[in-house]
Amino acid sequence: MNVKFRILGSGEWGLAIAHHLSKNHYSVEICGRTESKIDILNQKRRFKPLDIKFNENVSFDYLSNISKKSYSKNTYNIIATSSSGFADVVMKNSNYLSDYSNFIWLTKGLDKKSHKFFDEVLIDSFGDSINCCLISGPSFAKDLVSGKKITVSIASNSTSFMNTIEKYFVTDNFIMHTTNDLIGVQVAGVMKNIAAILSGILTANNYVLSDINTMIEVAKKEIFEITKHIYSMRNLPLNDDTIRETLESPSCDGDLKLSCLNDQSRNRRFGLKFSTSHSLAQIVRDIGTVEGYVMAPVLNEMIKDVNVGPVLKSVHEILFNNQKLEKTEIASYL
Repeated sequence: MNVKFRILGSGEWGLAIAHHLSKNHYSVEICGRTESKIDILNQKRRFKPLDIKFNENVSFDYLSNISKKSYSKNTYNIIATSSSGFADVVMKNSNYLSDYSNFIWLTKGLDKKSHKFFDEVLIDSFGDSINCCLISGPSFAKDLVSGKKITVSIASNSTSFMNTIEKYFVTDNFIMHTTNDLIGVQVAGVMKNIAAILSGILTANNYVLSDINTMIEVAKKEIFEITKHIYSMRNLPLNDDTIRETLESPSCDGDLKLSCLNDQSRNRRFGLKFSTSHSLAQIVRDIGTVEGYVMAPVLNEMIKDVNVGPVLKSVHEILFNNQKLEKTEIASYL
């Protein structure tokens, strides 16, 4: 069987995953929206920011050409866009994607317009019988490329599909923790970015490492409550023990610690700069996409009627209501 992966998106993490899969001897096609970037990748076959030299298993094409590609049961599509681009990519390429029943994505976040998690976006578009699979966890693209040992979570609504995908990805240095708690992993993916912003704000205001670690534990409890609420909203069976396992998994505990304690995190850097900048827009221009800044108002609106804890509330109050850190709810925990 000649397995092929087609990646929709050409951001750093998508390129790193493509490089990883190609080294595992699978054919990978990268379909990017920015045609000038695809042209350069095609010509140079390198991506200098990550020091990637693509091997012969990798090809490049414009995402606009994907509708011309024929269906193959051995092709797996991986959506690797920003959170703001996820629903748009699904909608604009629905004719192509509708031929498939299996979907993988790398994106952490919510759809800003519908306030839905990405499994819901896919199910709304292609039906509730599809297999959904999210790869999420504590990882930087450059660490994957350099061969650093990484453990991530893979979550799916189908155990058999998850096990199939796992075997294609796993190596001695790329380890996967499997779970069927697809909702909990998605909630953790949103909250870890919001918590990382708060960690930067706390550090800039002279809070110490023990305070950041306390905030991380508070965030985990918050993730637990939000996850339970989402299960209830969607009328899905709830298993508290499974969610508690998610809290200690790479996608939650691991990703929180990496994002909150490492200055490579864009969200943490955003928080560090926040105290000394008069322009949030300028910080974003300097750093690039800051998912926690984008997602905080979306998640806050989604669960506004639920009293779930101080991390999300505090970040939202600081960023969007000009609240002082010392007057936020999180301050009483530290």
